[in-house]
Amino acid sequence: MPATVGRQQLFGRTAETAGLALWTGQLVQGVSRGSVTADIAESPEAKAYRAPATAHIHVPNAAGTLAHELYETGLGREVEPTGLQAFKAAYASVSPAQLAAALVDSAEFIAIHLGQDNATYVDSLYQAGLGRHAEAPGLVSWTRQLDSGQLSRADVLLGVATSAESGLHWTHGLSV
Repeated sequence: MPATVGRQQLFGRTAETAGLALWTGQLVQGVSRGSVTADIAESPEAKAYRAPATAHIHVPNAAGTLAHELYETGLGREVEPTGLQAFKAAYASVSPAQLAAALVDSAEFIAIHLGQDNATYVDSLYQAGLGRHAEAPGLVSWTRQLDSGQLSRADVLLGVATSAESGLHWTHGLSV
């Protein structure tokens, strides 16, 4: 890509003499076209020019995605901004299992799931997190593991919330 065409596309203007000399000089010194193009594209001016066109692009965030999945599955609602910030801060120092356990211990979670037997609990997670009732094999498997003490309610919440199906079900509207 000629330097003048690249600058027009990346900055919305033609190259000024000094900039053209700088980048052409790098090419003459053996810097690859790819490196020069990447350097131009990553410049503050190019980023500022592209910002309005790229502002809507979602960049995945593991902490935000986990918060979203746990809130939707365990509480049946979107995570609020303060909860999202708390999850993002905690994510750096605790495991996803610990975050799920903290949510299970919250007053809101307890109020929603209080009095549910294990089968009802599992089915409620499927409904909130996957948008459907638990299929028989999944319901039996999760319930048996809860009944035997092999898994905790936080473990099951994390398992359903981070399942491949959950990711497919919710990521279309992810707003983290």
